[in-house]
Amino acid sequence: MNILINYWYQYKGFATGYYIEKAFKDLGHNVYRSAKGLPKLDFVLNIEPCDEIIHYPNIPTVYVEYDSFRHQGREKERYDQSDIVLIGSNPRDISSFPYPREKTYWLPFAADPEYHKPLLEKKEYDIVFVGRLDGDEHYGERHRVLDVLDKHFNLLKTKTEWGLPYSKALSKGKIIFNCSASHDINMRFFEGMAVGTLLTNYIPNLWQAASPYKHFIPYYPSDDDSDLLWKVEYLLNHKTERRKMAKESRDWVINNHTYKHRAKLIIKLIQERQKNGT
Repeated sequence: MNILINYWYQYKGFATGYYIEKAFKDLGHNVYRSAKGLPKLDFVLNIEPCDEIIHYPNIPTVYVEYDSFRHQGREKERYDQSDIVLIGSNPRDISSFPYPREKTYWLPFAADPEYHKPLLEKKEYDIVFVGRLDGDEHYGERHRVLDVLDKHFNLLKTKTEWGLPYSKALSKGKIIFNCSASHDINMRFFEGMAVGTLLTNYIPNLWQAASPYKHFIPYYPSDDDSDLLWKVEYLLNHKTERRKMAKESRDWVINNHTYKHRAKLIIKLIQERQKNGT
């Protein structure tokens, strides 16, 4: 297929578009970043963040929105310009916010096995967090919980990286910690499972992506953080179980949740809507 892709290319591996673009190329499709002199296009793929929606008459237009907890269905102009709208952070958002239901689907984040993989056998830290250490009000709980963990365990928290340096940093921990903004299913959820043993905040609908206590450990909020602290202690004291979970979670991601899986789903949705005349 010939695909025109539109996202903030300068973000590289910080943008999901980078991994989706790579996946389409790895699957043998022709992916272009400019419309000049192009052959006949099969579809246009716009991925947040992007400045505007690129769309042409009689060519399917897809828009992928990943920060739905921020937008909450308010990007009406972008939805109207698109034949398919894909929401990334949580399937509940499709019904919770005013998205155009008849053309909106869930396309969760994923992992790229070439980049997201265990790289270190020796674990220097009990827990590792790699991600934003600043941010707006959506990140307040993350900051608080990281401070709690830092008081009780040997914690590495470092700013966001991407690619192999990111996986190398995650690999330094016996446990990979995730606390997503607004209880959304973020990039680190799948990337963490691809690298090691993931401990994450409770996120509604996670069961649609993986199995709790088999592929990851969820912790539940409490005034004294007792569930969080107990689960960290348990994982640290049960090395065999921890390693088994890390292997099973990576296998699960590779077999079900790579960006190649997401690319194939996008094509399937386009073909189904064309078949149905929508």
